[in-house]
Amino acid sequence: MEHKILDIMFYEENPESVFEIGCGEGGLLKDIKHYYKGIKVGGMDVSQLKLATARQNLPEDTENLLNWDINDTWPVPDKSYDVVFSVGVLMYMFDPLPILREMLRVAKTKIILAEYHHHEIGPFGAMTRAYINEDKIHMGIIRDYVGLLKLLKIPLSVSIQDCDNDKTIIKCTLQK
Repeated sequence: MEHKILDIMFYEENPESVFEIGCGEGGLLKDIKHYYKGIKVGGMDVSQLKLATARQNLPEDTENLLNWDINDTWPVPDKSYDVVFSVGVLMYMFDPLPILREMLRVAKTKIILAEYHHHEIGPFGAMTRAYINEDKIHMGIIRDYVGLLKLLKIPLSVSIQDCDNDKTIIKCTLQK
C-alpha cells in the first residue's frame, strides 16, 4: 500500500465496512475504497466545507458522510460498521471518553486510534506528545487511552504499534 498507516491499521483485516471520525475531505476513505474493493465507507466531520469535498471524492457514499460534532451522540445505528477509526482526532478533544464510548457502540468488531506524537501544542496548551510507558499510550500528561478504555468496562483486547516516527496506532478488538 502507498499509505503505511492504512497498511498497519488494516493488516490482516478484511473489513466489509469502515467509519472514520474526523474524515475531513475523505482522502483516507477514498484510499481505503481503492485498496478494499466493495467496502462500505462512512465518516463524520464537523466542517461542512471539508465534507462537501469528501462528498465529491466519494459520490456513491454521500449518505454515509455526516456533518456532525463528534462530542454529541452520533446519528449512526449500533454495530453498523466493522471498524470505526480516527487518525489524529482524539488528541484534540478535551474529554475523549464519550467519543470512545460512541466508537465502541458503532463498531461491530474493532476500533482503531491512530494518534500523532510529534511535538505539538494542543488546544488547551498541553503538550500532545505521545509516548508508550508500561503498555500504555500517553498524550503528554493528559492522555492514557488504554486506561480510558478500561473505564468503559467493555471486554477488549488491545494492541499498540508505532507507525513511522510520528504516529502510534492502538487497535481495540471487541471480545464476545
